[in-house]
Amino acid sequence: MRNPLLLVGCVLIGSAVGIGSTAVQLGKFDPDQQDLLAANVRVSQLELADKDGPLPKVVVEQVEYNFGSMEFGTSMSHDFAFRNDGEGPLELAIGGTTCQCTLGKVTDGKIPPGESVNVTLSWTAKEYSDHFRQSARVYTNDPARTQVELTVVGRITQQAEISPQDLVFSDMRAGQSQTAQLNIWLYTDFEPEVLEHRFEDPAASEQFEVRVQPMTSEQIEDRAAQGGLNVLVTAKDGLPIGSFNEVLHLTTNIPQREELAIPIRGQVTSDVFIYGGGWDGTRDLLNIGVVKQSEGARRELTIRVGGGEDPSELGFEVESVSPEAMRVSFGEPQAVSGSDAVKVPLIVEVPPGTHPVSHLSSGQGGYGEIVLRSNLDRASRMRLQVRFAVEH
Repeated sequence: MRNPLLLVGCVLIGSAVGIGSTAVQLGKFDPDQQDLLAANVRVSQLELADKDGPLPKVVVEQVEYNFGSMEFGTSMSHDFAFRNDGEGPLELAIGGTTCQCTLGKVTDGKIPPGESVNVTLSWTAKEYSDHFRQSARVYTNDPARTQVELTVVGRITQQAEISPQDLVFSDMRAGQSQTAQLNIWLYTDFEPEVLEHRFEDPAASEQFEVRVQPMTSEQIEDRAAQGGLNVLVTAKDGLPIGSFNEVLHLTTNIPQREELAIPIRGQVTSDVFIYGGGWDGTRDLLNIGVVKQSEGARRELTIRVGGGEDPSELGFEVESVSPEAMRVSFGEPQAVSGSDAVKVPLIVEVPPGTHPVSHLSSGQGGYGEIVLRSNLDRASRMRLQVRFAVEH
């Protein structure tokens, strides 16, 4: 038997036909456009075998497969065996389908007499629906059977629904806490449990509190569910000013949902804020850019504090700097004329002679980071990201 011929990434988009009238969309697949173009070209170039010569004979003993019940969110596939019972070489090409597909390669593009290949349909159930029926068409060079229609049917079940997909803390003020809620609905007679939780950054366990409680009967009835849990995540009042991103990992006893990863993001705002050249307040990011090792760089920012603070009693200090090559210092606090605000100069330096390094992206290497502390209850910690690189 030759290597399997692959018909991959079946998207199964649009309205289901046949079994039910419910519209269905399974996992969307972004095919490689070159492979897709090559498959289309091959269909257009496929020629029927010469009737005066040895002829292929395509045999597909099963053209429809009933998958039965498929759990929402899972990926499944099925092989359809194509056998050449003729005397000449058999060729296949993918034609019209109700999905977007790519076609794998067969050695020399031909299936010798007496041999078989598998055409494999793969898909992921991304949206819930009671039933689905989808098809894929395969063209052949067999004059007696120029095309074969493959069909997959079944139903998608949903044992659990998780909503929302991420937790967002919006308009969170410094010195205050805020709670966001994750809902887990169960559609089977099953007692769900969250066995444990952890954060991607272990230090975040000091900044967030997680509580699990049963859903109310109103919540359950609203979704026609049989049970459910609420996961309450509280961002504590000690979070530093600026944006934050974290991931909460939940371990449950729910089949197919044993491990859940829930992104957490938000922004802590205050009447204490930073401004100046190169500062992006939407990301709490200071953009220094590329620095020559022989020259270094210096950026002067300003911390503005509202609320009528006494400049002589206002205090800021550096809690941490990464990488340690950066230098951070403060100027003298000064009252802002005509207002009750105070401004504090903040100087960030990359000294000349700093070893070459790159902190230009949040990916590998990451941005630099500065964490400041103050004697203000509403802004006791401030976190700044720094984008820069040092080159020779």
